[in-house]
Amino acid sequence: MFVTKKLFNIKDKCGKTPKLKFSYKKSMGQNFIFDLGLSYRIVSHLSLSFNGTTVEIGSGLGSLTRAILLRSSGKVVSIEKDQNCLNALCFLSDIFNDRLKVLRLDALNLNFTDIAKPPYRIISNLPYNISIILLLQWLNNISLFESFTLMFQKEVAERLLSVPYSKTYGRTTILLQLLCHVEHVMDIPSDFFTPVPKVDSSLLYIRPKRRFVISRDETRLFTDRLLKIIFNHRRKMLRVSLRSIFPNINELLDKSRINRTSRVDEITIEQFVTLADILCIISI
Repeated sequence: MFVTKKLFNIKDKCGKTPKLKFSYKKSMGQNFIFDLGLSYRIVSHLSLSFNGTTVEIGSGLGSLTRAILLRSSGKVVSIEKDQNCLNALCFLSDIFNDRLKVLRLDALNLNFTDIAKPPYRIISNLPYNISIILLLQWLNNISLFESFTLMFQKEVAERLLSVPYSKTYGRTTILLQLLCHVEHVMDIPSDFFTPVPKVDSSLLYIRPKRRFVISRDETRLFTDRLLKIIFNHRRKMLRVSLRSIFPNINELLDKSRINRTSRVDEITIEQFVTLADILCIISI
């Protein structure tokens, strides 16, 4: 197919709007947004006074990139793996001079400190097949980031927003909510994307907490290991799934003010923090 640079509503330095030859790659999970009105809504909450670097993951043909550049005044780094998309992005780079840096990189192997100094804010219409993998990578280095504006498959977004006693309350939910405030911005129907996916999407705005609920570094490192253990036995009571590791688990649950018959999806974030902190001290 051909995509004109009228997509950006801008012309090159000669006043022309040449065409870009492009084909979609299903293997890369490419579903692009061409609606500039929607792109502006996605970035409308961005602070104009942000002093760090805005990083867009999977910029595609640049519709959202253009909205970011027009909304903010700082530096923008575009990360894109597909060579076919780079012509469109380099066109934008020429128009916006030194404000946009385009890099052909795989987001899964991205070292942020190699591209700019922190803090960073991330904006992305995430490839849905790697969205959770990327999110977990970023949470492991949460102190580098100011915010995340991320588009997820709607079902995944609901899982990240879920609460105790729901079937979707899981390990990633707890890790995210331990470290961040998570806000649902809007749902986006599938027909806003090209090609049209089989699922709807949701936009989340995620901000790291100024003071993490988990205060001790040792507890943070221990938390992910603990979550893996108890979510591998999701339907078992905590006193059963943890008994082989902590023989006095009943006493520890009492100290954490957790009912001895509780399962992992029945405890609050605050209860989990208390339990993790106690178990971590014992394990060290």
